[in-house]
Amino acid sequence: LFPADQTATHIVVAAAHSGGTHDDHKAELLADMVMARVGFDEVHANARAGALSGGWRKRLSIACALASCH
Repeated sequence: LFPADQTATHIVVAAAHSGGTHDDHKAELLADMVMARVGFDEVHANARAGALSGGWRKRLSIACALASCH
C-alpha cells in the first residue's frame, strides 16, 4: 500500500499535496498536525513505511486520509 522506502512523514506530506495543499510548508505543517493527532512520535514519523508494524501502518492510513481531505 505504501512505498516501503519512504518515511511516514513523506507519505503524509504527499497525501496533503494530493488533497490540494500545494504549498510545501503548509503540507508539512498539516502532516505534523495530523500525525500528532493520531499518535505518531518522532521515531515513528521518521521510520520507513516498510519498517512499521501493522498498527502503525493503520495510523499512517488514518493520517493520510486526514491530510488529504483537509
